Amino acid sequence: MSDLKLKKELFSLTNIFQSVNAFSEIADISVSEEADVYNCKFCACVYDEDDTIREFENYLIDLSYKNRQ
Repeated sequence: MSDLKLKKELFSLTNIFQSVNAFSEIADISVSEEADVYNCKFCACVYDEDDTIREFENYLIDLSYKNRQ
């Protein structure tokens, strides 16, 4: 089990949940909120956990860029 901390000033909760949904078949990802970050906890990854987290982050960055206002 590994965590990915995402700064609230950079990522929206909507984009995070869209990314979690996109990765739902390859990892169980839970999201919690802290003072200035969202914490994504990765469990039961089908592929290497570190690779899955990196790909999730890349996916989220791309989605955030496409959905920017």
